[in-house]
Amino acid sequence: MKHSLWLILLLGCGLDAWKSTDSGDGRYNAPHKNRDADADTDVDADTDTDITYPTDDMNSILLYNGHGGPDGTDAYGWGVFLSIIDSHWDNRYGWNTHWRVEMPDAKQLEYYRMIGILAPGATADVPFEGGDAIKLRQALDNGTRIVLFGDRGACGSTHTDNLLEELGVSIRLTGDGAGDRMQVDDTEVHGGHQVTKGVSSLALEDPCYVSKGDGTKLVSWDVGEENRVIAAAERPGAGGDVIIIGDFSILDDSGAFYDADNTTLVDNLATVGP
Repeated sequence: MKHSLWLILLLGCGLDAWKSTDSGDGRYNAPHKNRDADADTDVDADTDTDITYPTDDMNSILLYNGHGGPDGTDAYGWGVFLSIIDSHWDNRYGWNTHWRVEMPDAKQLEYYRMIGILAPGATADVPFEGGDAIKLRQALDNGTRIVLFGDRGACGSTHTDNLLEELGVSIRLTGDGAGDRMQVDDTEVHGGHQVTKGVSSLALEDPCYVSKGDGTKLVSWDVGEENRVIAAAERPGAGGDVIIIGDFSILDDSGAFYDADNTTLVDNLATVGP
């Protein structure tokens, strides 16, 4: 009789309810949403299966030059970023490009597949507010990629470091770079990452150097006996990744957009995928 009662209770609760039992340490043994019931390995070990990427509705790109970013009319040769990247992404992908000097609210950020932060501190040293980091972390959770671009005169600041810390990544701009009027076109591009697919060389102007921390090295340059990182990526969670590139002239109208494989890299940045 006792065994029959247990069988009735089991069938009444259903197998799914039976599987979600307390493990004894406060956690539950419910199957992971991507777990194959017949698989021998935990899907969580495969990072690609759990990553959130932008949806088709996320069809816009934000290029943010607030917090002391360049205004596009700087006499040092940053270029006039008014049309080339906007028309390129629109004509090729149908994506809208928005330039902003004020950080949009969290709801507006939901439509951006990529947020490019252009050389904060280039014209003024302005701290990021706590609310900025919160909004950007929410964007990362939605699958948005955040790209921090450096440039000479803006190779890093305490404010930028604080923002990156708040975003949960260890990559940093080091504070130094190749130097004024330094054309760097003999870079080494490292494969294995979506951003560098189809890219064999880059041409950058006065790039800042990057400390990759626990991240992935994307682009580097041999300086004497030392290999200096110019671009790196790190994913702080299961959403979007954070990328630092030491130069943003690949976006502007100064001509660097068409040098080497710069166009392919720029497209990869905004495409976002495994």
